[in-house]
Amino acid sequence: FTANGTISYPTDKNPKVVIKLSKERLLTRSMKDIKEVLLHLMIHAHLYVKYGDKSNVHTQAFLTKMEEINNHPDTRKDDLSVSVNPLVGLDDPDIKRCYVWQCNRCGELHWKQSNNPPGSNGEKWFKTHQTLCSGTWDLINTPA
Repeated sequence: FTANGTISYPTDKNPKVVIKLSKERLLTRSMKDIKEVLLHLMIHAHLYVKYGDKSNVHTQAFLTKMEEINNHPDTRKDDLSVSVNPLVGLDDPDIKRCYVWQCNRCGELHWKQSNNPPGSNGEKWFKTHQTLCSGTWDLINTPA
């Protein structure tokens, strides 16, 4: 599965936070969809700049900032809605070929080619997510 965008955090060679959108994934999407993906990635960048958080986990700080943006009059006026999984739905062709797990606390989706639940293969992100969120994972989709 290809992400809608990526975020790169500062290194010795590049001292900037860089957000890149995926042309392949967003080429057929509306400007509204692209803005929502960009807002999502910008929240991650904000959390890095403000707190040094580069975990990319949807923490309570992420959810709070997301709600703040979603409740802002300009966001509502433009009918934008930031989510933890922008443009990822069970109707996505790439998702239909995967096992999809959803955190029952924060709503984050995780998709895998195998039926192993998140964290079963020692994925690095899982321990951080568990510490910050403490939700459990439910299997919500199997390959078509």
